[in-house]
Amino acid sequence: MLMNASTRKKLTKGFFRDIVESVAESMNEWQRMFFKEQCSNAKSHPNARRYHHDVIRLAIELYARARAPSAYHMLRTTGLLTLPSSGSLRHYRNLASSKPGICEIALEQLKRLKDPVDAYHTIDDMKIRENLVYQDSRIIGFVDYGDRHTPDQIATHSCMFYLRSFDRKLSIPFSWWPTTTTKAFTLASMFMKAVMVCEKWNVQIHAVVADGVSTNRNFFSRSCFDP
Repeated sequence: MLMNASTRKKLTKGFFRDIVESVAESMNEWQRMFFKEQCSNAKSHPNARRYHHDVIRLAIELYARARAPSAYHMLRTTGLLTLPSSGSLRHYRNLASSKPGICEIALEQLKRLKDPVDAYHTIDDMKIRENLVYQDSRIIGFVDYGDRHTPDQIATHSCMFYLRSFDRKLSIPFSWWPTTTTKAFTLASMFMKAVMVCEKWNVQIHAVVADGVSTNRNFFSRSCFDP
């Protein structure tokens, strides 16, 4: 049977619609959102594409974890995934507040959670460039633990708390503080504050992941964790 182009297009469109509807039933809410957005952006002009904040967060993590930017660019240029450009990612990353403490973006994500989440914190120190910057009517670059007393020292490291759920559905930088060498009692205080905030939004912390330096071992003993 011969079919014209219009008929073939309608049949093909209906075939794929039936496949999508059947597969969508087995998808979770995030997968359905991602698939729907991929379909919508694939047929839009690159300058007219709009991305869900969770997709932007995923793209930033993919770009950061890639051993080379070319790996991320390959996903985009081959059309395998419709993702923001590297320039857009740099723009979104620069929107983050430089204020130390618990990240407002992380709090917003916790508030959107509908079900209880079992999670853990990863704690690590990262070396940063020593510098003082005047921004938002204040000087940034000193050691800063928020409402705790801090010495007048220029920070050399950033103490980072990263929150992950065991099912991998939640993965986000939770808090950070500019520091030099974080004392065990300060680390324990930061951790307890993080746990209280998480439990307020129904996120239960069951474990902590950190390396075996002496500060972390002292922190484990103060927090009643078995290293």
